[in-house]
Amino acid sequence: MIKRCCQYIVLILVTIAMSTHSFAVNDPTKTGTAKSNQPDSSYTGGKIAFDTEAWDFGYSPGNALVRHIFTIKNNGEEDLRILKVKPTCGCTSAPLKKKVLAPGEQTELDVGFKTLRFKGAVEKHIKITSSDPENGDVKLAFTAIVDEPHPVLRIYPDKFDFVQIKEGESAEQHVNITNITVQPAKLYYVDTPSRDYLEYELEKNELQPGETAKLNVKIKENAPNGVLRESITFALESEDSARISVPIKAEIIDKTYGSR
Repeated sequence: MIKRCCQYIVLILVTIAMSTHSFAVNDPTKTGTAKSNQPDSSYTGGKIAFDTEAWDFGYSPGNALVRHIFTIKNNGEEDLRILKVKPTCGCTSAPLKKKVLAPGEQTELDVGFKTLRFKGAVEKHIKITSSDPENGDVKLAFTAIVDEPHPVLRIYPDKFDFVQIKEGESAEQHVNITNITVQPAKLYYVDTPSRDYLEYELEKNELQPGETAKLNVKIKENAPNGVLRESITFALESEDSARISVPIKAEIIDKTYGSR
Protein backbone atom coordinates (compact mmCIF):
# COMPACT_ATOMS: atom_id res chain seq x y z
CA MET A 1 0.00 0.00 0.00
CA ILE A 2 2.79 2.39 0.96
CA LYS A 3 4.70 1.50 -2.20
CA ARG A 4 1.65 2.26 -4.37
CA CYS A 5 1.15 5.66 -2.67
CA CYS A 6 4.76 6.60 -3.36
CA GLN A 7 4.31 5.74 -7.02
CA TYR A 8 1.24 8.01 -7.23
CA ILE A 9 3.15 10.90 -5.60
CA VAL A 10 6.07 10.54 -8.05
CA LEU A 11 3.67 10.49 -11.02
CA ILE A 12 1.95 13.65 -9.80
CA LEU A 13 5.27 15.51 -9.39
CA VAL A 14 6.46 14.53 -12.87
CA THR A 15 3.16 15.72 -14.38
CA ILE A 16 3.45 19.12 -12.62
CA ALA A 17 7.06 19.58 -13.78
CA MET A 18 6.20 18.84 -17.41
CA SER A 19 3.25 21.24 -17.32
CA THR A 20 5.44 24.04 -15.93
CA HIS A 21 8.05 23.47 -18.66
CA SER A 22 5.40 23.50 -21.37
CA PHE A 23 3.98 26.81 -20.08
CA ALA A 24 7.43 28.41 -20.02
CA VAL A 25 8.14 27.34 -23.60
CA ASN A 26 4.77 28.48 -24.93
CA ASP A 27 4.39 31.61 -22.74
CA PRO A 28 3.20 34.30 -25.20
CA THR A 29 5.04 37.00 -23.19
CA LYS A 30 8.42 35.44 -24.07
CA THR A 31 9.02 36.86 -27.56
CA GLY A 32 12.77 36.16 -27.90
CA THR A 33 16.10 36.00 -26.17
CA ALA A 34 17.38 38.83 -23.96
CA LYS A 35 19.11 41.65 -25.82
CA SER A 36 22.69 42.57 -24.98
CA ASN A 37 23.61 46.10 -23.94
CA GLN A 38 26.91 45.79 -25.81
CA PRO A 39 27.36 47.67 -29.14
CA ASP A 40 26.49 45.62 -32.18
CA SER A 41 29.95 44.96 -33.60
CA SER A 42 28.38 43.26 -36.64
CA TYR A 43 27.04 46.60 -37.90
CA THR A 44 28.90 48.07 -40.87
CA GLY A 45 28.48 51.55 -42.25
CA GLY A 46 30.00 55.00 -42.51
CA LYS A 47 33.33 56.12 -43.92
CA ILE A 48 36.00 57.20 -41.46
CA ALA A 49 38.37 60.09 -42.21
CA PHE A 50 41.00 61.99 -40.23
CA ASP A 51 42.47 65.47 -40.50
CA THR A 52 45.83 63.69 -40.23
CA GLU A 53 46.95 60.19 -39.33
CA ALA A 54 50.34 61.25 -37.95
CA TRP A 55 51.53 64.01 -35.63
CA ASP A 56 55.00 65.23 -34.68
CA PHE A 57 55.51 66.90 -31.28
CA GLY A 58 59.16 67.50 -32.09
CA TYR A 59 61.58 68.13 -29.25
CA SER A 60 59.78 67.75 -25.91
CA PRO A 61 61.04 67.86 -22.32
CA GLY A 62 61.02 64.76 -20.14
CA ASN A 63 58.59 64.23 -17.25
CA ALA A 64 55.90 66.32 -18.90
CA LEU A 65 52.74 65.91 -20.99
CA VAL A 66 52.15 67.16 -24.52
CA ARG A 67 48.77 67.15 -26.27
CA HIS A 68 47.30 67.11 -29.73
CA ILE A 69 43.70 66.78 -30.93
CA PHE A 70 43.00 64.54 -33.93
CA THR A 71 39.73 65.21 -35.77
CA ILE A 72 37.67 62.20 -36.87
CA LYS A 73 34.91 62.67 -39.47
CA ASN A 74 32.25 60.48 -41.05
CA ASN A 75 32.39 60.99 -44.83
CA GLY A 76 29.88 58.22 -45.48
CA GLU A 77 26.12 58.17 -46.04
CA GLU A 78 25.33 56.02 -42.99
CA ASP A 79 26.16 56.34 -39.30
CA LEU A 80 29.75 55.62 -38.33
CA ARG A 81 30.33 53.78 -35.06
CA ILE A 82 33.72 54.01 -33.40
CA LEU A 83 33.94 50.69 -31.57
CA LYS A 84 37.33 50.90 -29.87
CA VAL A 85 40.21 53.33 -29.25
CA LYS A 86 43.33 51.53 -28.05
CA PRO A 87 46.66 53.28 -27.38
CA THR A 88 49.64 50.94 -27.64
CA CYS A 89 51.35 52.43 -24.59
CA GLY A 90 50.28 53.26 -21.04
CA CYS A 91 52.03 56.62 -21.54
CA THR A 92 49.22 57.67 -23.88
CA SER A 93 45.66 58.82 -23.12
CA ALA A 94 43.12 59.21 -25.91
CA PRO A 95 39.58 60.06 -24.74
CA LEU A 96 37.00 60.32 -27.51
CA LYS A 97 34.20 62.89 -27.33
CA LYS A 98 31.61 60.94 -29.33
CA LYS A 99 31.34 57.32 -30.50
CA VAL A 100 28.53 57.50 -33.07
CA LEU A 101 28.80 60.00 -35.92
CA ALA A 102 26.01 60.86 -38.32
CA PRO A 103 26.91 61.47 -41.99
CA GLY A 104 29.11 64.58 -42.21
CA GLU A 105 29.56 64.77 -38.42
CA GLN A 106 32.97 64.96 -36.74
CA THR A 107 34.44 64.55 -33.27
CA GLU A 108 37.74 65.00 -31.43
CA LEU A 109 40.28 62.49 -30.17
CA ASP A 110 42.28 64.27 -27.46
CA VAL A 111 45.70 62.61 -27.33
CA GLY A 112 48.03 63.19 -24.39
CA PHE A 113 51.57 61.79 -24.30
CA LYS A 114 53.45 61.51 -21.00
CA THR A 115 57.13 61.82 -21.86
CA LEU A 116 58.16 60.32 -18.50
CA ARG A 117 61.77 59.04 -18.68
CA PHE A 118 61.86 58.45 -22.41
CA LYS A 119 65.07 59.54 -24.09
CA GLY A 120 65.55 60.33 -27.76
CA ALA A 121 63.22 59.49 -30.65
CA VAL A 122 59.86 57.99 -29.66
CA GLU A 123 57.00 56.74 -31.84
CA LYS A 124 53.65 55.55 -30.47
CA HIS A 125 50.36 54.45 -32.02
CA ILE A 126 46.63 54.49 -31.33
CA LYS A 127 44.44 51.87 -32.98
CA ILE A 128 40.96 53.01 -34.04
CA THR A 129 38.39 50.29 -34.76
CA SER A 130 35.18 51.43 -36.45
CA SER A 131 32.21 50.22 -38.48
CA ASP A 132 33.74 51.45 -41.74
CA PRO A 133 33.47 48.34 -43.98
CA GLU A 134 36.54 49.29 -46.04
CA ASN A 135 38.79 50.83 -43.39
CA GLY A 136 37.73 49.29 -40.09
CA ASP A 137 41.15 49.40 -38.40
CA VAL A 138 43.35 52.49 -38.58
CA LYS A 139 46.56 53.26 -36.70
CA LEU A 140 47.24 56.87 -35.82
CA ALA A 141 50.86 57.68 -35.01
CA PHE A 142 52.71 60.39 -33.14
CA THR A 143 56.41 61.04 -32.70
CA ALA A 144 58.61 63.06 -30.36
CA ILE A 145 62.26 63.56 -29.47
CA VAL A 146 62.33 63.50 -25.69
CA ASP A 147 64.81 65.11 -23.32
CA GLU A 148 67.30 66.09 -26.01
CA PRO A 149 68.62 69.60 -26.88
CA HIS A 150 67.05 71.30 -29.87
CA PRO A 151 69.67 72.11 -32.57
CA VAL A 152 68.47 75.71 -33.04
CA LEU A 153 66.52 76.85 -29.98
CA ARG A 154 67.03 76.78 -26.25
CA ILE A 155 63.93 77.19 -24.07
CA TYR A 156 64.38 78.03 -20.41
CA PRO A 157 62.66 76.87 -18.38
CA ASP A 158 61.59 74.08 -20.73
CA LYS A 159 57.98 74.01 -19.49
CA PHE A 160 55.32 76.11 -17.76
CA ASP A 161 54.45 74.93 -14.25
CA PHE A 162 51.97 77.18 -12.47
CA VAL A 163 51.68 74.69 -9.59
CA GLN A 164 48.44 75.84 -7.89
CA ILE A 165 46.10 78.72 -8.74
CA LYS A 166 43.03 79.53 -6.69
CA GLU A 167 39.69 79.41 -8.48
CA GLY A 168 38.71 82.84 -9.79
CA GLU A 169 42.30 84.12 -9.88
CA SER A 170 44.64 84.56 -12.83
CA ALA A 171 48.35 83.86 -13.19
CA GLU A 172 51.06 84.62 -15.74
CA GLN A 173 54.44 83.10 -16.55
CA HIS A 174 56.96 83.28 -19.34
CA VAL A 175 59.77 81.17 -20.76
CA ASN A 176 62.77 82.46 -22.72
CA ILE A 177 63.37 81.20 -26.24
CA THR A 178 66.92 81.78 -27.52
CA ASN A 179 68.38 81.26 -30.99
CA ILE A 180 71.67 79.43 -30.29
CA THR A 181 72.86 79.31 -33.91
CA VAL A 182 74.69 81.79 -36.16
CA GLN A 183 71.73 82.05 -38.55
CA PRO A 184 68.40 83.87 -38.12
CA ALA A 185 65.51 81.68 -36.94
CA LYS A 186 61.85 82.29 -37.70
CA LEU A 187 59.20 80.50 -35.59
CA TYR A 188 55.52 79.88 -36.20
CA TYR A 189 52.78 78.08 -34.31
CA VAL A 190 51.67 74.65 -35.56
CA ASP A 191 49.49 73.63 -32.61
CA THR A 192 48.04 75.72 -29.81
CA PRO A 193 45.40 75.12 -27.12
CA SER A 194 41.91 76.31 -28.02
CA ARG A 195 40.76 77.25 -24.51
CA ASP A 196 38.91 80.41 -23.56
CA TYR A 197 40.75 80.49 -20.22
CA LEU A 198 44.23 80.44 -21.77
CA GLU A 199 46.13 83.26 -23.47
CA TYR A 200 49.60 83.03 -25.03
CA GLU A 201 51.84 85.41 -26.91
CA LEU A 202 55.28 85.13 -28.47
CA GLU A 203 57.15 88.41 -28.04
CA LYS A 204 58.66 88.13 -31.52
CA ASN A 205 58.80 85.29 -33.99
CA GLU A 206 62.06 86.13 -35.80
CA LEU A 207 65.24 85.77 -33.76
CA GLN A 208 68.68 86.86 -34.81
CA PRO A 209 71.71 84.78 -33.75
CA GLY A 210 71.96 84.83 -29.95
CA GLU A 211 68.68 86.75 -29.56
CA THR A 212 66.06 85.84 -26.95
CA ALA A 213 62.28 86.33 -26.98
CA LYS A 214 59.68 85.66 -24.30
CA LEU A 215 56.76 83.29 -24.69
CA ASN A 216 54.07 84.54 -22.30
CA VAL A 217 51.20 82.40 -21.03
CA LYS A 218 48.27 83.59 -18.93
CA ILE A 219 45.70 81.39 -17.21
CA LYS A 220 42.57 83.49 -16.74
CA GLU A 221 40.03 83.71 -13.93
CA ASN A 222 37.53 81.41 -15.67
CA ALA A 223 39.81 78.36 -15.68
CA PRO A 224 37.92 75.28 -14.38
CA ASN A 225 38.85 73.42 -11.20
CA GLY A 226 41.26 70.53 -11.58
CA VAL A 227 44.58 69.82 -13.23
CA LEU A 228 45.15 71.55 -16.59
CA ARG A 229 47.61 70.02 -19.06
CA GLU A 230 48.19 71.73 -22.41
CA SER A 231 51.09 72.34 -24.80
CA ILE A 232 52.19 74.71 -27.55
CA THR A 233 54.10 73.38 -30.56
CA PHE A 234 56.32 75.51 -32.78
CA ALA A 235 58.04 74.89 -36.08
CA LEU A 236 60.82 76.79 -37.78
CA GLU A 237 60.62 78.24 -41.27
CA SER A 238 63.62 76.16 -42.29
CA GLU A 239 62.27 72.81 -43.50
CA ASP A 240 65.18 70.81 -42.08
CA SER A 241 64.63 72.10 -38.52
CA ALA A 242 62.57 70.04 -36.09
CA ARG A 243 59.53 71.16 -34.17
CA ILE A 244 59.57 71.93 -30.47
CA SER A 245 56.78 71.62 -27.88
CA VAL A 246 56.37 73.55 -24.62
CA PRO A 247 54.11 71.87 -22.01
CA ILE A 248 51.80 73.86 -19.70
CA LYS A 249 50.65 72.54 -16.32
CA ALA A 250 48.51 74.08 -13.57
CA GLU A 251 46.16 72.95 -10.84
CA ILE A 252 43.12 75.11 -10.18
CA ILE A 253 42.09 74.68 -6.54
CA ASP A 254 39.03 75.75 -4.56
CA LYS A 255 39.20 79.41 -3.59
CA THR A 256 38.57 78.50 0.05
CA TYR A 257 41.59 76.17 0.17
CA GLY A 258 43.90 77.10 3.06
CA SER A 259 41.46 79.59 4.60
CA ARG A 260 40.13 79.26 8.14
